[in-house]
Amino acid sequence: MRMGLKTTLVAAVTFLALTIWSRMFNYIHGSTPQQNLERANEVLMDTRDDWQIPHNFTREMLNATSIGDKWDILASYLENKQVWCPRQKRFGHEGDGGKDICVAHPFNLVHRQCTVYSFGIGDDFSFDDEIAKTCEVFSYDPTTKMKDHTRGQHVHFYNTGVKGVQSRLSKKYKMKTVLEIFQENKHLHTIIDVFKIDVEGSEWGVIKEMHKSGVLSQIKQISMEVHFSNKYEEYYQILQLLEEAGFQLFQSEPNLLTELLSKTTGRKEKFKIHLAAAVGNVTAKVSERRNSAASVEKLLAAEMIDRKVAVGNVTGELV
Repeated sequence: MRMGLKTTLVAAVTFLALTIWSRMFNYIHGSTPQQNLERANEVLMDTRDDWQIPHNFTREMLNATSIGDKWDILASYLENKQVWCPRQKRFGHEGDGGKDICVAHPFNLVHRQCTVYSFGIGDDFSFDDEIAKTCEVFSYDPTTKMKDHTRGQHVHFYNTGVKGVQSRLSKKYKMKTVLEIFQENKHLHTIIDVFKIDVEGSEWGVIKEMHKSGVLSQIKQISMEVHFSNKYEEYYQILQLLEEAGFQLFQSEPNLLTELLSKTTGRKEKFKIHLAAAVGNVTAKVSERRNSAASVEKLLAAEMIDRKVAVGNVTGELV
């Protein structure tokens, strides 16, 4: 096996959303949505020199018989970058806590016109504080002793956790779903420029809940640290939900700051996968994306994905 079997692993993932911006491109440039999607894809892809031929990972996963083989397939999938981002910027510390964010057009962060959510803070506000110099940031973590407060002018902290399907922390902490949080903050009609999540293994249930509620369609970019046990096939299926919602991987790297003991090999393993993902099937249409989230209309009284939203001047000030 390329990396060896690991029963507990950590990975950080960033995703970008391309599909939901077809109307925005049409409004700004006067081209058809398809022309603009093709142009955006060319911008993100034309500087790549390491493009990999896509594999049929689903078929390989279905045919895999051992846990080791399933891990190898999942690891290969996470290494198979799908889109190239030519301009990235790190927000926060160089080590654990900081995140690399794609800031190439159309993912550039327009000064004071962008919205960021950050789940899982601990004692490290370096990401939140730095990106707050450009965007409005909403930070959540129920495990700290801090009370709800505004940090500076543009970081709004809440002592609340994010829960998903089968959340294991709901009884111990104050927890809400992403849908409930968006409703409270009046962000059901707001484009979320960056969605950062580092919640120590709960991210899988959160993503499933977000897919079910339809809120993934509001998000342009996801930076996610993911943690693995040996449920590799289930994790792969959840990552497929992100693809269905229009997300594609653009970067990954091992987490060398996390040292874990492999119960299978008996060796200490340092492993982190930083995934930067450009989200989405870039040829999809907004209407198709809306129709795929059939549960949204049942959960929300408003039309959350109508896109009657001011997305800002994307040609304005860049970070």
